[in-house]
Amino acid sequence: MAIFPMKRVAFTGVIAASFTPVNADYSLSRDVVPQSAGHLARQKVAGVFIGGSIGEWASLSRKERRVLAEAWRKACGPILKLIVHV
Repeated sequence: MAIFPMKRVAFTGVIAASFTPVNADYSLSRDVVPQSAGHLARQKVAGVFIGGSIGEWASLSRKERRVLAEAWRKACGPILKLIVHV
């Protein structure tokens, strides 16, 4: 028996692996997230995978990872599924 039982979720459609937007000083650029989510939704993408498309998750602090996930959760709304690399 698993310590943390997981519920199986079936994903269908295209799940896009998005980049992590950063400013010139390498701080997170949260204002880009709603634009990216809107673009993906208009393209009829089913969901988005964040924080791990090019291995950037390991370079972010816990706070930055949380801020990024929260920004995407808000931007995805009920339209896009969200997968967060942990």
